[in-house]
Order: sequence, then structure tokens, then C-alpha cells
Amino acid sequence: MSAQDQWFYALSLLSLASCNRAADAIGYSSTISAVGKASWTTALILLKELQDSELFVLDVVAVNASITAMARSNQWQRALSLLQILRSPKFQLHVASFNACISACEANGFWQHAITLLEDLCQQKLTPDVITYCSLISVCEKGRQWRVACCFLQLLSSPNVIAFSAAISSAEKALQWTIALRLLQQMREMRLFNLVAFNAAISACEKCGEWPQALALLRSMAHLRLRADAITFSSAISAMATGEQWAIAVDLLHSLRLSEARPNLIIYNAALCACGAAAQNAWALRLFGLLQEDSLQPDVVTYCSTVLATTLPAMLLQRLATVQGLSLQELRETKKRRTLFPQES
Repeated sequence: MSAQDQWFYALSLLSLASCNRAADAIGYSSTISAVGKASWTTALILLKELQDSELFVLDVVAVNASITAMARSNQWQRALSLLQILRSPKFQLHVASFNACISACEANGFWQHAITLLEDLCQQKLTPDVITYCSLISVCEKGRQWRVACCFLQLLSSPNVIAFSAAISSAEKALQWTIALRLLQQMREMRLFNLVAFNAAISACEKCGEWPQALALLRSMAHLRLRADAITFSSAISAMATGEQWAIAVDLLHSLRLSEARPNLIIYNAALCACGAAAQNAWALRLFGLLQEDSLQPDVVTYCSTVLATTLPAMLLQRLATVQGLSLQELRETKKRRTLFPQES
């Protein structure tokens, strides 16, 4: 049953129960939780009905369910306004309410608001839990605050996989590859490694041009019985392209084609870029053929990495470019930009 079907079913039950005077605050709370996964506006309508009802009493569970619905829908301001309802003397604030609000700040990376909520939580004499710190680290990751994320990680007595992975991702976004590797090593010492953490660490190495480190991480995954996915190979092959290691890039692409995960256009383009930079024209054309065998549609980057890396005559270049609806000048300009600014590709 889809999320939309679930909330429609929940609303139907609530309507039937209301007709029979059997609905209560618990029923409203359960319905808000169900509908909140698909429609935050409906969740707010139900909460308002519960507030205005003379038969039922608004409870913390219903408000928390509404806050969670706002968090899932990136309605962080509404989530914070709902938290104000719980500040009434008749309610007892709970850490779960603050956790939901902190999660609502995550999508936009509003880490300052999240820290303010943490301070508020502590002022209410509540104790932050693992979920609190994991949410804070995730918010800092989205806000590109890797130092703050690492500070929160240190506050956890027993960091979990989610906390470590988010901290590594924050280091990756800040191009702090040494920090990412250090955190990954801590995970391995605690036997908490996972695919997400490795992918983030490999991506950090790729963005910083540390292709030997990226390759070492990829190879170490096999010893840990972690199966690399398309994201892993994409970052690793891109790292080889940046380091002009075309042979390794081609070998990794071949390994990916033999695995259950299939290469996408981004991966092919990265391998083609490596071959083009090393003037491996024959390999570039061979990869171009494999790309078509895998039913992928070449784009402008593909043509720049393949066609313009060869010594084909201008007439043939124009004919191939026309297939993509591009002018020869556009291809040459794109090639020029990629030569001057290789990181943009």
C-alpha cells in the first residue's frame, strides 16, 4: 500500500469513527502520522480540528506527529511554530519534539537554527539523545559546517553509523579528504563501516585529486565484504580521470560492467575523459561503442571526450555533432572550457 493509499484509508477510518462518536485524540494522532507522509497540509487541518474540538483534548503525540510531518515536507518554519504549542504549561516538552524540529532544518542546512534548538532543549532541562546529535550532524553536513559536525560527533559516547557517515559527508563537501579518511578509520576500528561512509570518503579523495587514496579505499572494500555500487565506481573512475590514470579508469569500468550494477553516462564520461586526456584515442572510441551497447545516449560531454580527442576531420566532426543538435563551434568551445577548467566536468 502506497503512502497516499495509507493516508486515504486512515482518513476514511477517522471519518467513520467520528460519525460513531468513537474518535479520540489517539485516533487523530495516528491519522496525522499516516497522512503526514503524503500531505503536510492535511496533517495541519487535522491538528486544527483536534485543537478546536470540544470533545477531545489535544495531546503531545498529535503535535509531535504534525511536527514530523512538517519535517518530512521541508516545512521547517511551520515545524518551529508547532513547537510553540507545546510550551503551554499543560504540556510537557519532550526531546522527540526538538529532534523533529532539528530534522526539519536539515534539508536547507539551517545549522544555526538547529543549534538554537539544542540550546533551547538544554534550557528545558532535557537531555539530548543519539537522534538529537545525528540530526545535528546531518544539518551541519547540509550547511557545510564540517568542524561543527565533528564537534557534535565527539560529544557522542558511542557514535553510530549514521553519525559517522554524516560527518564524513560533511568533510567531503568541504574538500577535507584527510578528515574524511580519519573518520572512516575510526569507524573501521569500531567495526561500524558501511557503503555510504566509503562512498563519501572516496568522493572526498576524488574531489581533492587523491586518486591513490580513492583506489586504495575501493580495493579495501572487497576485504570488508562491502559491495561497491555505481556511486562508488563513479567517484573512483572520476578520481582516476583527474589523476590521468586512464588504464585504471578503463579497468574499473570493465569491472563495473561485469558486476550487477550497470555503468551510467556519468561513469562512461569520466572514463572517456581519462582516455581523452591521455590521447588514448583507440580506447576512447572503444568506450564510445560500449556506451551505445549499454543503451546509453551520448551527450555533449561524451562527444567532447571522444570525438574531439581523435584526429577525425572537421567534416566528420560536424556530422557527428549534428546528431546531437550541436554546432561544431559549440563542441570546440565546450572542449576548450573542459581543458581550461577540468574540475567543472
